[in-house]
Amino acid sequence: MILGKVLTYRDSLTYVIPLKSYTVSEVASGHLPLWNPFNGLGEPWMANPQTGVFYPPTYFFLLGDMVGFQLYLLFHLILMAIGTAIWLR
Repeated sequence: MILGKVLTYRDSLTYVIPLKSYTVSEVASGHLPLWNPFNGLGEPWMANPQTGVFYPPTYFFLLGDMVGFQLYLLFHLILMAIGTAIWLR
């Protein structure tokens, strides 16, 4: 949190955070999230690349939804800055 506020815009609260939270909770409980029965009438979960089951920054969400989301954004911002610096050299 920055100044008591969470950096978010549009789909973050209704799509990204619940998606990552479900993924992390399933993995933390020892299950491989093959299927999510809570989306619509069910949805293949591990086959969807947006769920990030095998993407390490997804596991920032183990620290809690809002802290995890802040770290997730910060990680990508730093990665983008490093990539831009390398590209500009």
